[in-house]
Amino acid sequence: MKKVFLLFVTLLFINSATVFGQRKVVIEQFTNSGCPPCGSVTPQVAQFANSNPSNVIMISYHTSFPYLDSMYYENPMESDQRVSFYSIPSVPFSKVDGNYFSGYLVPTINTTISQRAAVVPRYTVAINNLTLSGSQLSGKVVFTSTDMMNQGETLNARIAIVEKRVLKSAYLASPGANSETEYPWVVRKMIPDATGTNLSNTAIGGIDTTSFVWNIVNAKDLSEINLVAFVQNMTTKEIYQAEISTPLTPTGVFSNSKTNDKLFILKSSLINSDLKLIFKGNNELKQLEIFNALGSKIYSENLNINEVEKDISMINFPNGSY
Repeated sequence: MKKVFLLFVTLLFINSATVFGQRKVVIEQFTNSGCPPCGSVTPQVAQFANSNPSNVIMISYHTSFPYLDSMYYENPMESDQRVSFYSIPSVPFSKVDGNYFSGYLVPTINTTISQRAAVVPRYTVAINNLTLSGSQLSGKVVFTSTDMMNQGETLNARIAIVEKRVLKSAYLASPGANSETEYPWVVRKMIPDATGTNLSNTAIGGIDTTSFVWNIVNAKDLSEINLVAFVQNMTTKEIYQAEISTPLTPTGVFSNSKTNDKLFILKSSLINSDLKLIFKGNNELKQLEIFNALGSKIYSENLNINEVEKDISMINFPNGSY
């Protein structure tokens, strides 16, 4: 008996960001939308990071001080945790790879980042199958130790969901009174929170994997969502490596299935969510199965050997990739 396996979205399985050998430097920017100096400094840091995506990652925590900040109140816990972790004295304030640089970064940003980027990372980070379906973000991050000195250290995996660009105009009331009209790389959530997840397999070649599903809240534009993951030493606060990825956002049924003997072709409609399967030649197919992107079977039907076409309503299928 032959089965039909429909693979509508193969891109899901190549949505993987992996770095071997090239360090990506993390700039953690502490800022506040009511702070006048932040309105000058934070955009300069963001411009540098956005101009150097191959080796720089920026994430921004909005603080409770010195003024009220709407973005802080949308995610106060993780901001407070990171402020406490680093003992941040004031804003604007930059931390580069945890302990490599602290303070006012702009005057030395080029030399600081280039020098740090030349240091061989002690981990690789791979973000796999990152998918945004509706407002639900899911994926898997693989952390692999590449340095024997990691063994025995207290290391944590940090995962941050960030919104690359948040417009001031997205708020009914102004989130702050400084000169910024948009705010870069705002941390919306850390998984499970800012304390991260302990890495237990730190010997060289050791692998730890974190899978997650999170329903996004407070983000103003889902198309701006990115995921950042990094490894941090809890004792020294040094960040060993990081990676960033933009999720796939499947919006309907995309079909690209075929078999070597061309037994069938596919047609789909994004308007009425119907799938038409048209068989070609002598039909030996007996069963139709459809799987979601996680490999779970969500549809199965026995076929009549004499059928030449089959209509399937996908109106009740959850948003996602199949």
